[in-house]
Amino acid sequence: MGQPTIRGLRITVVFVLKLMASGMTHAEILDAYPELEEDDLQQAIEYATWLASEYDYQLKIKASGFSEQDFIEALNEIPAVRPEDIDELNAQEVKIR
Repeated sequence: MGQPTIRGLRITVVFVLKLMASGMTHAEILDAYPELEEDDLQQAIEYATWLASEYDYQLKIKASGFSEQDFIEALNEIPAVRPEDIDELNAQEVKIR
């Protein structure tokens, strides 16, 4: 299975997030990779936030004592990412644990 990329470029979201996590500023990343735009970096953060919220949701289901089959059924009910989901992230509070 492929990795999500930035605007169809051959730069993965994970790569951009690792650059940020290593301490590079947005300006440094944009200088090093001129094909990227500021909005690309923001979208990578929003995508990671969405994934983290889905991961938290899955952990809560498993911790609730569901059977493995119930857990699998619950995971199958999680909707796919839609563009409007990413837009809604701007209005949500992000909790880092």
